[in-house]
Amino acid sequence: MDGTVFVSFHSTEQPQYDELVSPTLSACAEVGLVTESAATQDTDTVTLSDRNRTAVYDGNREVQLNFRIDDWDGPIDSVLNITTTANTLVSVDADPDDEYTGFARDLVDLIRILAVELDPIYVSTFNTHVEPTTPSPDTVLPFEFPLDLDRIPWLGVYSEPVIEHLGGREHVLETPAWNVEELENGNILIITTRTPWEGYHSELPADDHLLGDGRSRTGSDRRQICRTVRSVRRTERRRARRRRLRLPRRHPRRVP
Repeated sequence: MDGTVFVSFHSTEQPQYDELVSPTLSACAEVGLVTESAATQDTDTVTLSDRNRTAVYDGNREVQLNFRIDDWDGPIDSVLNITTTANTLVSVDADPDDEYTGFARDLVDLIRILAVELDPIYVSTFNTHVEPTTPSPDTVLPFEFPLDLDRIPWLGVYSEPVIEHLGGREHVLETPAWNVEELENGNILIITTRTPWEGYHSELPADDHLLGDGRSRTGSDRRQICRTVRSVRRTERRRARRRRLRLPRRHPRRVP
């Protein structure tokens, strides 16, 4: 698997340093992700770069932590981005019923812990490697609140306001996906497929259930009108977000 995995924790409030950095580093230590020097694993002594970044490691795998303390841009934006190479994240030859092992297990455990400790409004995941037949990463990124997503991410975490927007708790818990679980703070974690982005070139059952005709919602016509009216603003916000995240631009396929 090519590309870089992005895990973004989104909030409608600008974060404070102590409420973001220490819980994140403590959660990393809990799942076995350590700083370059074991001596600096104490969260009070870890030094961030001037861009509020640091790295932790799972063996030889580097995991970048980007704390959005100074450049948070509401009304909804990511407060923490976790990035790592997508290569060997999950074995594509594994049985579909097998639970994750190794780093994939540690990464999901880290997301579980932080989804409770940081209590984000929404967590998204995407791969920066965009192929012509797959959706752009910005299809799962929120540019306003309430969320108006085009796709359900491979792994996502949804808070109570988002759950209600997607049709209610019972409906979300019935999502046809590889893993659906309710976290201790009530947030719901959904992993659509065991192999990340498998079959993502077309809509998955989770997309239809939560965003399409399978979704229990009212006012669908009004929602469609609002999406049309907001399209220009969303385009501008996507361009700004792409510049910050350095996402690859999508180009139309050329027909010979």
